[in-house]
Amino acid sequence: MQTSIDSTGAKRSRTWRGIALLAANSLVLAACGSSVTALPATSGPMSTPTSPNLGPTTVASPTPSLAASATALPGALLGSWIDAPRAFSALSATAAALPVLTIDPRGISVRLDLSGQPSLVSNATPSGPATLSLTLGNNPELGGCAVGDVGTYGWSLAPGGAVLTLTATADPCAARSTAFTGTWTHSVCRNSQDLCLGAVPPGTYVSTFFDMRDASAVVPNRGAYGQLRYTLPAGWANGSDFPTEFNLIPAADYAGPVGVPDGPAFHGIYLFARPAAMADTTSCANQLAPGIGQTPAALTAWVASRPGVVATKPASITIGGDPGMLLDVRLAPSWTKKACPTDPSPTALLLIDAGAGADPWNWGVAPTERQRLIFVAVGGGPTVAIILNDNSTPSRFGELVAQAMPIIETFTFPQ
Repeated sequence: MQTSIDSTGAKRSRTWRGIALLAANSLVLAACGSSVTALPATSGPMSTPTSPNLGPTTVASPTPSLAASATALPGALLGSWIDAPRAFSALSATAAALPVLTIDPRGISVRLDLSGQPSLVSNATPSGPATLSLTLGNNPELGGCAVGDVGTYGWSLAPGGAVLTLTATADPCAARSTAFTGTWTHSVCRNSQDLCLGAVPPGTYVSTFFDMRDASAVVPNRGAYGQLRYTLPAGWANGSDFPTEFNLIPAADYAGPVGVPDGPAFHGIYLFARPAAMADTTSCANQLAPGIGQTPAALTAWVASRPGVVATKPASITIGGDPGMLLDVRLAPSWTKKACPTDPSPTALLLIDAGAGADPWNWGVAPTERQRLIFVAVGGGPTVAIILNDNSTPSRFGELVAQAMPIIETFTFPQ
């Protein structure tokens, strides 16, 4: 995830690197895997799992012979769905693989941990109230499964349609029964290269790819499912879910320019893994400031001391049972220095990804912005940055704080 500073401040002009573009039966989606138990549908929806396969890969449909069902599938079932990682002995040697279910008008298939081809591709036809008849269209030499195997599955949607429960009532193909049965969460992300959830009904969710604990220069392509657990009221959306960046924003803002990748508007809760002090250079380079610790206390002291920054006194806070520090910041009206000579407005640089690898995020503050920075030592170890940011008006920042702090207070950080 890369960001650079521009006139709108904060982290800007993100280069959206795909988690993975997957085309299966004409549907484009994205994902990867790890492990944590899914919430039951009655608890409300939950977020999706792990980290990305950097560099999009488009896969041709493995079953061009499949045709759209004569009887249309319910529209609420179509799209990308994610369940918690689990064992799929017939399809994967890994102990826990992340399944991504694709349902489109031509059928249904599953991919595990961004594997190359969709598996168990099947025609799907409604066969009764809340019942699907699935006919296997490809057979990757699975024992006990044959092309043409017909399985019957019941389905139900939780209120709001974000959680789908599939149950095999009869299926001679045991591998398909294992793969398709589960409680699935819908990804309706505006960024086609992300498996964020998009706008969701009220409920408790978990992150998919956001990884607060990996210290690699570039987070590797493996799972981080469920490292953040959170509860949302009505009217909120998950707008991004990447290994080092995650956000939650009001659904009304997500429907506008805030929800557009690389858009100029910011109004929401932004989380960043591995925050560190960013050096103030004349070359616009992403560099760590030497000698500054990465604890909540060290980072709040660093931000508060930055030239051009007006900050409140750092205060202690506890999030998810973990200790942290909080302060509010804005750019001093007298500050005229630009982060880069070509920037149209002043900016004060603050934070950068401690990995500082080939694709780091960075963060600053610009004249129109108001920010609340919260640094939390997760499990007494790595620090995560939780930033409330609005770059429109001071009144909207006050509104954001009032709405967002109760959400942040629901955050927990499962191991």
